[in-house]
Amino acid sequence: MNTDKILWDIDTQNDIILPTSNFAVPGAYKMVEQFGEAIKYFENQGVPVMGVLDAHTGKESVLGTRDENLPLHCIKGTSGQRKIKETDGTSFTFLITRTKTVL
Repeated sequence: MNTDKILWDIDTQNDIILPTSNFAVPGAYKMVEQFGEAIKYFENQGVPVMGVLDAHTGKESVLGTRDENLPLHCIKGTSGQRKIKETDGTSFTFLITRTKTVL
């Protein structure tokens, strides 16, 4: 394993990438093949691939925070939270699920 480099796959999730989502990054869907190719390339080079998943609940629209104006996205356990198919089968060396606790 090549440990002088790592590849971070951050939030390549259906709700962030696919144009059918109300939270999609404009134009990101045009890059799905490149996301998958990059991961395969680095895996073949022995570079560890680290991944991050955004994970929310349906109750995070908290008044007075930056979240109050964001559409619901990447809800835990939904297809929108899953990685896009091009990155979903990745053999992540380490995968972090980012979540937020709302009181």
